Amino acid sequence: MRDTNATMAYLRDQHRSGSTAWRALCLKLCRSARGIGPMYPSAISAQHATPREHRVYDLDKVTRGMVAYFDDINDSNPYGHIVTVAGRNKNGELLVWSNDVAGAGKVAKVRASFFPNYWGDRFMFGATWLNGVALDLPEKKAPEPPKKERFQLLDEAIESVKKAYALNKERDNVRVANALKRDLRELQETKKRFS
Repeated sequence: MRDTNATMAYLRDQHRSGSTAWRALCLKLCRSARGIGPMYPSAISAQHATPREHRVYDLDKVTRGMVAYFDDINDSNPYGHIVTVAGRNKNGELLVWSNDVAGAGKVAKVRASFFPNYWGDRFMFGATWLNGVALDLPEKKAPEPPKKERFQLLDEAIESVKKAYALNKERDNVRVANALKRDLRELQETKKRFS
């Protein structure tokens, strides 16, 4: 896993290159910047799978290197959005690296207020964890992840998405439940394909 400084350098390089490779790939951008492998098919799955102890709901306590989730459960995007926190500007406003804000597939640094103001997506929470990995943040060194059996991470992902799907179906959050159902099928097909 990359530390926070290397993560920021990766994102700056993506921005400077002018790449348009990140269209609708916010989760992939965040995990690639960190050097973390794939696990969840979409930001909404990763969001729902984030353990409570790794969530930061107070925007004032979100710090550089964390990831942050934004979503509007009633909009046309059922998969949510994830960004990497870049820090704060001189006015204390949270700055984040995101895809698709400066053009389809482009990476740019923007204020976190961009998402509620322009996309209608409210801040859900910041996180110190992504795809089963505690992030290496400036405040503390991330512990070495425990060794897992071959399909243990995939099984954990399937179970967490199943729980999130059931909860959202029960609460009649149709849009989120449908997105999670699609992600669950994709995870199950992945396991079947490689078993």
